[in-house]
Amino acid sequence: QATASGTVTWYIKYACPTYVATGNSVVINAPSTANVYTIHAENSNACGATAPLATAMVTIEALPSITAASGTICNGNSFTINPSGAATYSFSSGPVVSPLVNTTYTVFGTSVNGCQNKTTVTVSIAPDPTIAVNNATICNGSSVNLIPSGASTYTYLNGGPVVTPSVSDSYSITGKSIYGCPSTNTAVANIVVLQTPTVSANAGTVCAGTPFVFTPSGAVSYSITGNSMTVSPLSNTSYTIKGAASNGCTHSVVSQVVALPLPTVSIGNGTLCSGDAYTLSPQGAINYSYSSGSPVVNPLSQTSYTITGESAVNGCTAQAVASLSVYPLPVISVSGGTLCEGATFTLNPSGAASYTYSSGSSTVSPNLTTSYSVTGTSSLGCISASAAVVELTVYPNPTISVSSGTICEGNTFTLNPSGAASYTYSSGSSTVSPNLTSSYSITGTSSLGCISASAAVANVTVYPAPIISVNSGTLCEGNTFTLVPSGAITYTYSGGSSTVSPSATTSFSVIGIDNIGCISLNPAVADVTVFPAPVISVNSGTICSGSSFTIIPSGAFTYTYSGNTPVVSPATTSSYSVAGTDVLGCLTLSPAISMVSVLPSPTVSVNNGTICLGEVFYIIPSGADSYTYSSISASVSPLTTTSYTVTGAFSNGCASSEIVNVTVHPLPTLTITGSTQLLCVGEVATLTVDGANSYTWNTNSNFTSIEVSPPSSETFSVTGVDANNCVDTALYFLQVDVCSGYKEPERSNTLIQAYPNPNAGVFSVQSPLDGFLRIVDVNGKLIFGSEVKQGVTQINLAGISHGVYYLMIKGSVGLINCKMIVDPDLR
Repeated sequence: QATASGTVTWYIKYACPTYVATGNSVVINAPSTANVYTIHAENSNACGATAPLATAMVTIEALPSITAASGTICNGNSFTINPSGAATYSFSSGPVVSPLVNTTYTVFGTSVNGCQNKTTVTVSIAPDPTIAVNNATICNGSSVNLIPSGASTYTYLNGGPVVTPSVSDSYSITGKSIYGCPSTNTAVANIVVLQTPTVSANAGTVCAGTPFVFTPSGAVSYSITGNSMTVSPLSNTSYTIKGAASNGCTHSVVSQVVALPLPTVSIGNGTLCSGDAYTLSPQGAINYSYSSGSPVVNPLSQTSYTITGESAVNGCTAQAVASLSVYPLPVISVSGGTLCEGATFTLNPSGAASYTYSSGSSTVSPNLTTSYSVTGTSSLGCISASAAVVELTVYPNPTISVSSGTICEGNTFTLNPSGAASYTYSSGSSTVSPNLTSSYSITGTSSLGCISASAAVANVTVYPAPIISVNSGTLCEGNTFTLVPSGAITYTYSGGSSTVSPSATTSFSVIGIDNIGCISLNPAVADVTVFPAPVISVNSGTICSGSSFTIIPSGAFTYTYSGNTPVVSPATTSSYSVAGTDVLGCLTLSPAISMVSVLPSPTVSVNNGTICLGEVFYIIPSGADSYTYSSISASVSPLTTTSYTVTGAFSNGCASSEIVNVTVHPLPTLTITGSTQLLCVGEVATLTVDGANSYTWNTNSNFTSIEVSPPSSETFSVTGVDANNCVDTALYFLQVDVCSGYKEPERSNTLIQAYPNPNAGVFSVQSPLDGFLRIVDVNGKLIFGSEVKQGVTQINLAGISHGVYYLMIKGSVGLINCKMIVDPDLR
């Protein structure tokens, strides 16, 4: 705590703790860390702070951290609380407790520095478990699991947990919970024991696969492996037969059936040709019997035969089956035919896999009409029963003649033979077109298909055709070109003339005739490449008066402008022509025309001006049809002196711009200084303003300072005007209370202090003496009263209304007061 004389304003340097200043004393409240604080006091009549009034070192002692484990006990037991974290302890009850219900106890711990803290311990009462166990019914000789429930561990009083009683019996069990609490009851398991039947069954011997019937006894019902009492085992086999009594108990026996081995009878399958005999030859037994009645058979189609054989050891029998395939005899056929004299003929029989020919071979060459016979053997070796007979007819060959001739190279000659019905030419056709003198052979075929024994020969003499050549060349579109051929006497041109003027690249052909009259086989071709004249295009457009327009042609390499330049600035609408030359030097056939239209532009004028900060300036342009503003709007409210651009446009789109300059004066900065912000009814406060040239208060005063004494809390306003006629307003709020029951104390070192101040109803009271504390509202109504000791007392009035309250302590030195503000919003 620091104390100064006079009316002072307190502030704390080098830290920001909560502090309470009352009169000429200040108390630093509840710093969070240890620190050194420099305390200053400023006298209300002084221009600045005094030298440091005091330096306080505040040391913070940490509260002890108390820990203690909670626990669970059985009903009637005790629990010991074992705290840690402090030097000494005290208990709301304990440290050994024996609660009858779940109970929470408080443990207080005090450190060696005397700082105290607390924690809580909860002791829970665990319930005693109630035990249950299963009953069971079993057959004599079986076991049962006793399964208790309701506890954590169990004690079996007579047997268990698995029992195998021979007669009905009972078993007792007790248990404990996880906390060791004993069960409230003893569970009893009742086990009922039923008698089992005694089952017997017959055994026997049979041939393997022969049926055997079981006839068990000793029970009410039976079941057997395989589900049937009649069995046919193929080897020695044991069967389990289970019998069930009427009480459901069962007994099983095992009975064996001996299976005598059967003989292994085998016989192979066979094949034979239709009409042959076959002998069946089985093996593996004695005394065979045949389904055919005899081992020798003569089937007409595929047939199966069953053979039964008897064992020489035990008389058991077994069977085997032989399947005989019967192959049919082949039926042979062969086609006859005709052939020409000197030709061969191939006999082509069918119906068998291989054949035998009366001619010794399938290929024959008779000079006269002749007959042949053929027999066949199938792939299975069966031979046909009869031979097939074929007759061949022989025709005579024709004799051929033909004439010779001459042609020009490239022409055709027709060969005209005689002596046959049709002809075959070495040239492939009767029409020939040799490039050189050539000979051609012709053979003939008669109407019967016989070919001449020797060929007729025709000689064709060929005169060569002239070989023509002609020049090629290039030209620009619109020019002419002359064709100059050579190699003949006379020429024919595809273009009709030797002088041509193509509009695009074109090929022209030329044909020549020599002095014999032979025409060139291939025309000479002249390729005339035509470079197209460039086609020029050029832009047109519209400009505003005073602007320029750039003519941009395309389609050529170089250009010539009628205005001698591509950039023009016509005063009125004008047209310009442009000609072009491409990289090959070809000229345009016609110039391109650019049309430039000229529109009038507006002359824009605007106003400049001056405003105070926060005012609106209106830009007023003229001279155009429409306007756009760099400020977006014609009304602007700049914060500093600013320039704006205004662009005016005619309806034809032509525009021009102008600059607007707006000067901005700042508003005056008004500052109201009051002698106080809180006063009682009837007191006077002085309000002083500065920052402008002239002032007007809401009290109608025009002075720099005014004195006011409002009957209730009120806000005062003042309007100031500076040298630029800019205006601003400032506000000052005075809180006024009735102050009933409160008397401002005389300045002394014995003051009551409340902190924090303002607060939300929960605060500490610092008293310099023992006495009775009274807290009243501004109307004198008692809110709280209690005896207090010198030092700090914690007060909790959470929930009281917003307002000003007065704290008064009456003690040995008289009555001391202080004022406190309560604001519930601080919660």
